[in-house]
Amino acid sequence: NEDKTEYSPSEIKPDVLVIGAGPVGLWTAIQLKTAKPDLMIVMTERNVEYERTHKLFLDLDNVENKELKGRILKLVELKQAERKGRMIKIPVKILEDCLMTYAKEIDIQFRYEKITSRKQIETIFPDCKIIIAADGAHSLTRQVVFGPDKENVSEYPMQNLVQLQYSTKGRVEKMGFWDTHKTEKLSEFFFEESVDYDEATDTARVTGRFFVDDETFKNLPEGNQKHPLKMSGDLPDNLKGVLSLWLNARDEQAANPKLTKFKLSAYTSKQFCKNEKGRTWVLIGDAGFGVPFFRSLNAGIYCGTRLADLLAKHFKNTHMHPQVVSNWLLRQFNLKMFWKFSKEFAAADFKNNGLEFIKSSICLSAAAPTSLQMNKWDKEERHRMKTLHPFFTQANDAVISPAVAEQASVVAPVAASAVSSANHPNSLFSSAGSLVQADRSETQISKPDVTSQVVKI
Repeated sequence: NEDKTEYSPSEIKPDVLVIGAGPVGLWTAIQLKTAKPDLMIVMTERNVEYERTHKLFLDLDNVENKELKGRILKLVELKQAERKGRMIKIPVKILEDCLMTYAKEIDIQFRYEKITSRKQIETIFPDCKIIIAADGAHSLTRQVVFGPDKENVSEYPMQNLVQLQYSTKGRVEKMGFWDTHKTEKLSEFFFEESVDYDEATDTARVTGRFFVDDETFKNLPEGNQKHPLKMSGDLPDNLKGVLSLWLNARDEQAANPKLTKFKLSAYTSKQFCKNEKGRTWVLIGDAGFGVPFFRSLNAGIYCGTRLADLLAKHFKNTHMHPQVVSNWLLRQFNLKMFWKFSKEFAAADFKNNGLEFIKSSICLSAAAPTSLQMNKWDKEERHRMKTLHPFFTQANDAVISPAVAEQASVVAPVAASAVSSANHPNSLFSSAGSLVQADRSETQISKPDVTSQVVKI
């Protein structure tokens, strides 16, 4: 609101402005344009090239547009996306490219510019009466128009998550159920894995997500996708131990680690749309509400479709396009959004309670005496897994090369029985050429040139 920059009005006079050309913003604009082809719709986007690389889960039941459904299924045929029943697992960049291509074909206009203030919007598009904010979880529009997040947004924390990603050569698989269970009992933290294989580069990206306690999470420095945590930095010892257990159990030639932390929370704006100063402002997608466990995309697409339906009714009943939406239609949309959030929150809360049960079960199983446990690593394997992984001992966080691994042999595990060298032909730590020089007792380990570092779990 204190923006002193001088802006020039745009030559394009949109009927509807959409801020943010992510999947939900694109989806909403496409639905509205196909319903009312005569509308002039302009989308603003700050990034010319997409920066996001994660994968999304799209529910085909939410894709009511036949043309779009056909294009998405074509991506499955081209092996750019995976289908499991009605769910499509698709990289966000591929989905955005697909939606962007279709949006341009139906004459939706794009303006690549970062929106930083309300003045900027009102000066560049002075005649636009309907503004849809699809600018993400940290929506500037939401804070400027609907009030500060501390006052306007209700948040419901669920889980603390630490995520470690790394690359490895060749095709690899997730750990089996029993090996995962054995490792979780040693760490006493529940974790889940995902593996994405790129056939073009013959490289797999392995991701481990660890559900940690409040104290461990609080003691971690800030770290996100743009500014990840340093592997060799000031991390809590118990977290280094947990991550080392997982890395040692997988026993792969790992490179390019990326460590991040974030909270899994559900949140919602207290209001999703309103008329103010002769304009209608609407929040959609993560700008309106968000839920964890891969539910936000499909919730956003559902709400985008409902918003497009309401706006199509508005323009059908309006002889002149530049008019604000009636309060009656806005009340309908507010109710639909609150209903959808309540439904999605209940589903996320149910899954969260299931996670809490699993975490409690792991703690109970780990508390049993080792002699009474049926599913467990043997004594020698437990010792190896409790050694600090080379990721946490190197000054750089780039690649653990064979030379480095050989020099720091004691901190590298021999091939664990859970993941044999036969399954990982590229493994640095194969049993055929054991790099570990260890005494059979668990009290002393000998190694050349490097000080032993053992983390007690």
